[in-house]
Amino acid sequence: MAIQFAYHKLYHRVVSTYESCNVQHFLFGRTETIRSATTDALNLVKRFETTNNQEGYQLLKRATKTHHQVAENARIGKGVDRHLYALYCVALQRNKSHGEDIPQLFRDSSYLKVCTSSLPSSWAGKNKKEAPLALISSLPTFCPRQR
Repeated sequence: MAIQFAYHKLYHRVVSTYESCNVQHFLFGRTETIRSATTDALNLVKRFETTNNQEGYQLLKRATKTHHQVAENARIGKGVDRHLYALYCVALQRNKSHGEDIPQLFRDSSYLKVCTSSLPSSWAGKNKKEAPLALISSLPTFCPRQR
């Protein structure tokens, strides 16, 4: 939530966020994507500074609960990013080999925007002691970039 808040404070917007989740407990599993830019996170970052402590606490509590659920869904195999990416690769191959059209979903601007994360924040470690290192490695994303 702190990363979402800091990005919003700097750029006055919420962007597609990539956070990896370890799914090595599945056969050939590696990572899945946690999409932490939720509606509850947006409500938190937009309203946090203008609310009283109690309301701010409730917004933070709701946003972190939603984030936890999204992360847990990714961890137990209910994420969609890797599945959609595999379907996209199949569509590209079928287009190349059979001339089939790539489905509209994969040409839609919203899908392309989600696939281009502006704010990566990865931690696929196995224990909580590794988390600070992952956070530090994601901090340069806060630096203003020329576009």
